[in-house]
Amino acid sequence: MTSRFAAVRIAGKLPVLQELADQYVTDLVKRRLDDYGIPAYTTDSREFAH
Repeated sequence: MTSRFAAVRIAGKLPVLQELADQYVTDLVKRRLDDYGIPAYTTDSREFAH
């Protein structure tokens, strides 16, 4: 567990900091999804045939 994750986890338990922690995590997820870009579905179903 990283120290940043631990800090957000603790902040999420404190009523005064819950909204700030929630906004931080939401922004983090949005940035990561933007970085990943549009998914490329390249799975070949023949690879999974029995």
